[in-house]
Amino acid sequence: MDDRDTLTWEYDVPLVNDLFLLKDLIMVIVLSLVGMQVCVLVVGFFAGEGAVILPWIAYAVAGGALVVLFFIAAVVLLRNRFRTRFTVSPSGVAYESGRRERQINRIGLALTTLAGRPGPSALATARESGEFPWEDVHKVTVHAGRRVITLSDSWHPILRLYCPPETFGAAVSLVQRYAAQAATERAGQPQTTIRRQWWFYVVWTVGVVVAAILGLLYYDLNLDDMWRWVILSAALVLIAGLAEAWLIRRLFALAGVGLGIYVLVVLLIDASQPIVGPSGAVYGRNYEVDTWILVVSVIGQLALIALGTWRLFGKLRQPKIKRNVSR
Repeated sequence: MDDRDTLTWEYDVPLVNDLFLLKDLIMVIVLSLVGMQVCVLVVGFFAGEGAVILPWIAYAVAGGALVVLFFIAAVVLLRNRFRTRFTVSPSGVAYESGRRERQINRIGLALTTLAGRPGPSALATARESGEFPWEDVHKVTVHAGRRVITLSDSWHPILRLYCPPETFGAAVSLVQRYAAQAATERAGQPQTTIRRQWWFYVVWTVGVVVAAILGLLYYDLNLDDMWRWVILSAALVLIAGLAEAWLIRRLFALAGVGLGIYVLVVLLIDASQPIVGPSGAVYGRNYEVDTWILVVSVIGQLALIALGTWRLFGKLRQPKIKRNVSR
């Protein structure tokens, strides 16, 4: 392999005054605020409080806190620069944080571990270096004015290469050449169809919704609170079926199955022990009066548990391969 096939350089990536990082910061803040509101809505729903909307001051305080923390980390700790080593080679594009940046991450990890919250620092330490093979690069965008090369997969940017003036031209040439070679190889390889995927998603969604509706028949939505947990169990199983990532699929399936078993046990206990008033009247449903409704609800809950268990332990059959080879 010729030395001209590989290019390595270091660059002090600006933090506060970089347009791309500021866009990423805005996206992180927006997603954080949306996630905060969704969490409040979910908690309010299961607590019986209805749709709880946070006041604008809560968004302002949370967003402002994120901005202040970013500027403190960028200006005080990193002095508005993040040294990174980039390498473009025939196998892919690699990056590695500078020595000073790695030391700061180690200090942050030690402090947060002592405080009992090592999560963010551990994540930063794990992302100190990485590599993307050319087969994952589907699009190359060159920002000549800023000397930045954005590498994207099929739907979002995965890495930005910041280049000094003397390296920018050579980096663009290498990246475009290797990306074009990868695109040619992808065009000549078998590609999977999505026919199985769309009908599977539709059938899965309909199946989970039907099972949830059956599981809800026994409950009085005005008096009982357990119906909310039926919906949550169904939502977890639904996500487990729609997710493709191995870990996410199994985590949601495990949570959905566990919650579904809990709801089923509580359902059977409540049905066998109806509330009897002083006059002897029975309040709520019970297995003697509402036998068929109870049976249908149990079938719905068992269906949700079965669907979640299948996504937890089962495997999807591989889709058919559609040949797309140019002759």
